[in-house]
Amino acid sequence: MKVTQAQYFEIEDFLSKKCRLSETEFIDEMTDHFIDAIEEKLKESIPFNEAMYSTIEDFGGMRAIQKMEWQFRKGFVKKQLRVLLTLWKSQLSGQKLLRSLIVTFLVTTLCFYLKLYTKDVTESYNFVNGILTGSAILPVIMLPIFLLQRYIKWLDIFGMIKSQTIVRVLITFLVALFAVLSSLIITKSGFNNLTSALLQSFIWTAFAISIISLFEYSKECEGNYWYVTK
Repeated sequence: MKVTQAQYFEIEDFLSKKCRLSETEFIDEMTDHFIDAIEEKLKESIPFNEAMYSTIEDFGGMRAIQKMEWQFRKGFVKKQLRVLLTLWKSQLSGQKLLRSLIVTFLVTTLCFYLKLYTKDVTESYNFVNGILTGSAILPVIMLPIFLLQRYIKWLDIFGMIKSQTIVRVLITFLVALFAVLSSLIITKSGFNNLTSALLQSFIWTAFAISIISLFEYSKECEGNYWYVTK
């Protein structure tokens, strides 16, 4: 016996609202497991509500299901990091190579111009500190919301934040941190202007290509990541 559409939505409602799961892929997977288990019980003439309750107990209750989502996230995040690495590598081949070469030329030209014909922009305008502070704001705000959104209901006003978003935000911060620290080390190392400009261009070209990769990752993997679960 098959579950009805209304019963299907009841299963989804339990997983997304009562269990407060946030990962779409995990919700879909658990929904399929619930449907299979409930339909087997319906064949034995067990009422839907009893079959639903029994299935929940079979999975260990709501707390156990929530813990399962955290286990799912561990493998899921590793998969997302592999996707991001693949996207970064793709910037250096195929049709994207021309764009990467243009970015390299523009960044290199800018670095040489700033180093050879202007004052030290890093110190004069606090340029580096601005990048680091800006990239750190989102992790500081979003990570606590991500960790607490299951337990504090009013956090729903921010939308349901998923793992893909956290991966993007944290990687953006780490990339910016690496670029900033590397730039500062080069600035303070006493290299001549030509060598310093060349090293700076390498660092900021890698940063620019990484940001492009993160943007593509966001389009490909996140979709409408500020969604509210049903």
